[in-house]
Amino acid sequence: MKIKNKYIKTANYISWAGNSKGYLKYCFYCANLIYLHCDCDGVWRPYESWVAGNAKYGEFIRHNCSYW
Repeated sequence: MKIKNKYIKTANYISWAGNSKGYLKYCFYCANLIYLHCDCDGVWRPYESWVAGNAKYGEFIRHNCSYW
């Protein structure tokens, strides 16, 4: 199920307002909804999104597709 861009933009705005270090977007290569997070070392890494149901809330599982 594809989530509407309106909801993704709203979620990203709320996380930005809460000083989150990441945002939701669709993977360019596999089209799954992922969470891009800026880790402690300053590198942006893709993780599975709990919004899309691919991880539990608060769980960070690295996103693996043919590119990453």
